[in-house]
Amino acid sequence: MDSQQSIALLMSGLVFLLICFLSIGVYQYVLWKQNKKKMLARTKQSTSRGDNPGDKTAEQEQQGGIFAGILRLLSLFGAKTTPVKSIDHSAMRLKFLRAGIRRPNAVFVFYGCKTLLVVLLPALYLLLEARLHLGVASTWNMAFCVFSAFVGYYFPDFWLAMRISERKERILLGFPDALDLLVVCSEAGIGLDASIYRVAEELRFSNKDISDEFRLVNFEMRSGKSRQEALNNLSRRVDLEEVKSFIGLMNQTFQFGTSVSNALRVYSDTFRTNRRQKAEEIAAKLPTKLLFPCILFIFPALFVVILGPAMIQVYQTFLK
Repeated sequence: MDSQQSIALLMSGLVFLLICFLSIGVYQYVLWKQNKKKMLARTKQSTSRGDNPGDKTAEQEQQGGIFAGILRLLSLFGAKTTPVKSIDHSAMRLKFLRAGIRRPNAVFVFYGCKTLLVVLLPALYLLLEARLHLGVASTWNMAFCVFSAFVGYYFPDFWLAMRISERKERILLGFPDALDLLVVCSEAGIGLDASIYRVAEELRFSNKDISDEFRLVNFEMRSGKSRQEALNNLSRRVDLEEVKSFIGLMNQTFQFGTSVSNALRVYSDTFRTNRRQKAEEIAAKLPTKLLFPCILFIFPALFVVILGPAMIQVYQTFLK
C-alpha cells in the first residue's frame, strides 16, 4: 500500500511538473511570436542601418520574462559558488563567443548550471530511490550519486562543445557564399568595409552566424579599431582554418597594397577547389569504409540466403 501511494504521489508530481512546463512553453511561444513581429517590423523600417548583435541579447534579456529571471538567478548562483579567475574567465568567454552566445553573464550562468546539476541530479536519484523503495545497496547508491554528479558537471561542457561544432559547420557551409558576395561587391567598386556590411545584411536570414560575425567586424571598425585588428578578432571568434587563411590573405593585401578584388577572387576559386577536392577525397574513401560493414553484416546474410537451401538439401540427403 505504501509503494502504491508513493507511486501515485510521484505520478501526480510528474503531471504537475508537466503542466508547469507546458504553461511556460506556451508563454514563451507567445512572447516569441510577439518578438518576431517586432523584429520583422524593425527590419522593414531600418534597411539602411544595422543593429548591434550585442544589443539584441540585452533586449531579449529584458523581454524574456521567466527565462530571463532564471538566467539571472543562475548567474548569481554561479558567481557566488564558483569564483572564476580573470584568465579562465577570458578563455570561457572566448568559447561562448565561438558558440554564438554574447550575453555578458554567460560564464556565470554556465558555472551556475554546472553547480546546480551536480547537486540536483544526485538529489533526484535519492528522492526516487526513497519514493519507489528500490532496495539498492548503499554502495550502489553512492556509486549512482557520484556518477550522476559527474554527468551533471560535464554535461554543460559537452553541450557547449556541441554548439561550437555545429556553429563552425554552419559558418563553413556558408563561407563560400559570403566570399562570392564579397567578390561581387569589391568588383562593383564598393570598399571592403562597405562590402562586409553589405554581405552581413544580405546573409541576415540565410546564414545568421556569418551575418553576425561580419556585422561585429563592421561595428569594431566603426568604433575605432583598425581593419586588421577587427579581422584578427573575427579569426579568433570563428576558429576555422579557412577563415584564418582568409584573414591572413587580407592582411597581406593591406600590407602590400595589392588589389583586394583580385585577392578575393583568387581565394574564392582556391577555396571552392579545396572543398571539391575534400569531397572527392571523402568519396574515394567510401569503398574502404564500406568494406567492413559488408563483411560483417551483408555477406553473412547473402551466404545464408544463397547457401542455406543447398545446405538443407544436403543435410536431408545424408539423413536418407
